Amino acid sequence: MRFVFLVFGLALFCSVYGQSSFRATYNKWFPNNKALRIERLQFQNDSLLRLNDSLNGARMYAIDKINFLKREVTNVKTLLFEEQHKVQKSQDSLLTIISGLRDTINVLAYPIVSCKEEVVEEKGKKDQLVNTCLWRKYKVIEIGNQDSKGQYNWQTQLFIVQRDSLLTIDSKELFRPEKVSELEAMLNQRLEEDFKTLQQDEPICFKAIKSYPSFKLKDMRISFNDHSEVSFEVDYKLQETCYAVSMASTSIRIQELKSFFVE
Repeated sequence: MRFVFLVFGLALFCSVYGQSSFRATYNKWFPNNKALRIERLQFQNDSLLRLNDSLNGARMYAIDKINFLKREVTNVKTLLFEEQHKVQKSQDSLLTIISGLRDTINVLAYPIVSCKEEVVEEKGKKDQLVNTCLWRKYKVIEIGNQDSKGQYNWQTQLFIVQRDSLLTIDSKELFRPEKVSELEAMLNQRLEEDFKTLQQDEPICFKAIKSYPSFKLKDMRISFNDHSEVSFEVDYKLQETCYAVSMASTSIRIQELKSFFVE
């Protein structure tokens, strides 16, 4: 009976206040009714859909950004590789240029000889002349001592420079072993021509020597001069009165002997 009155009262209320007012009043009295729950669920669903759309948009933006950054990284790597390749080519080119310059310098510097002459005075003794020449990795020291007649007799010392040390070497060590015979033949040919001239000009001095005596390289005194020449001197061991023609030498430019020298 009470339920009937309640329904009747609601019907009467609806007729008085209208359906919308009834719904509002009903929702107020029954806040957990099905319609409100559905409405709230629908709102939550709409919110979730909007959030999902927003997340999808953010995800797609992030993917696009990541792909863009990947392309940028690839481009940067490509540019870096190209720059490294250019740098390497430049370095290789520079090394080639430097190597070429070194070769040019070596070629130009090869025949250059630097010499210095000095007088060594020693109390109670005659002055001594010392001529020091530097060529490539070699050091040549010529020492001239006066005899009783004031004439200088020369001796040559040959060294190779190794780091801070000087090692004594034989003159043959300047030249390639396989080229020594050829060099000796060339030198003797030149010296023989000079010998024949001296023999004609000074027949008395060469009376005891009928023909040119060939010399070995080890029997020749080698000296350098700052005209980029090497001199090869021989001694015919003539009598004292023929001292002026007893020594003979031939000079050859260093550049002409390049194929004979040890590298």
